[in-house]
Amino acid sequence: MVTRHTLASLMLACAVACLLSAAPAAQGKGPGLGKLYLTPLGPVTFAAKGNKVAGTLVKSSGLCPFLPGDDVFDGVLLDANLTGKLRLCRTGGPDCSGSVWAFTVAVLNQADQKISGSAFAQGGGCEVPGLIAGKGVVFLNHKVPPAARVARAEKKTSPKVEARHEGGDQVVSTDKEQKDQKDQKDQKDSKLGETDLWGPLPEAGSYNPMMASQKKELGLTEQKRVKDILYEAAAYLNGGRFVKARQIFEEALKIDPANPVAFNGIGVTFRMLNQYKEALDNYRKAVTADPTYPDPYYNIACIYSLLKKKEPALKYLKISVMQGFVFSGDVQSDPDLNFLRSDPEYQKIVGGHAE
Repeated sequence: MVTRHTLASLMLACAVACLLSAAPAAQGKGPGLGKLYLTPLGPVTFAAKGNKVAGTLVKSSGLCPFLPGDDVFDGVLLDANLTGKLRLCRTGGPDCSGSVWAFTVAVLNQADQKISGSAFAQGGGCEVPGLIAGKGVVFLNHKVPPAARVARAEKKTSPKVEARHEGGDQVVSTDKEQKDQKDQKDQKDSKLGETDLWGPLPEAGSYNPMMASQKKELGLTEQKRVKDILYEAAAYLNGGRFVKARQIFEEALKIDPANPVAFNGIGVTFRMLNQYKEALDNYRKAVTADPTYPDPYYNIACIYSLLKKKEPALKYLKISVMQGFVFSGDVQSDPDLNFLRSDPEYQKIVGGHAE
């Protein structure tokens, strides 16, 4: 759990996107199952089988040379979080072409209908377009009109070809009859275009992932007031007055409702009182405000370590390092991570990233 490091970085300027946690998915259900999300690549639909999740491109934005029907995400549901790899492309020179798969950790906000998180790709000196500040991802839910939902449901329903009774005698459909039924269905399907199945889709290249964020723009006076409040809250937190610190952090949110540092600070106050669920909720809200902010990823890793959930703990620890989190001396001895320290993956993640 971050204390000194978190407080020292309270005044970091943060870019914005949106991220919240989904409730744990039931077997066979997944984030965005049957729903369409606007992504920098174009509209993508997500489907789940067990805990495995696949994302398929519906219409290309032109950002990358991908075609409708191409797989662009492959991953799993991990404790309500979506982890896996996102397909992107390389640009910027004659030797920069082809696909690159980015390590991704993201979650679904069921309330706001957004998927957001962090993605890291090895560009090999090439640009990898579509990421916020080179590492953030935000997908915005596309509201599908009722008529389009009906059309899509009808397309998924295949006509039944079976024995029928005529005058008491059983008659089995002939091969020709079965073929005619299939041809009729194919004809109907061919008339269902993108608009029929999903409603009007945005024009290619018109979706900007940064538009998915709705951060309140603050004036200079408000910015100074928020900064002063955060310093005051940090002082109470350092002094062990966790409930009072939380109240002050909440004052900052009244002025800046999407302030990631305030959410992260509130999470720390809950952690210090061993209220892990509430801490986790607020750390995720901090990532909501900025998926490129490293501290809440580290803090989430600490909570999962305390809960003895090794796999998500290591995933979030890895993301925190990729986001630029530095393992200072006190962090190296953080007891919240004791559960992980003997694991070779922990050593691999932390090695080379200490101050």
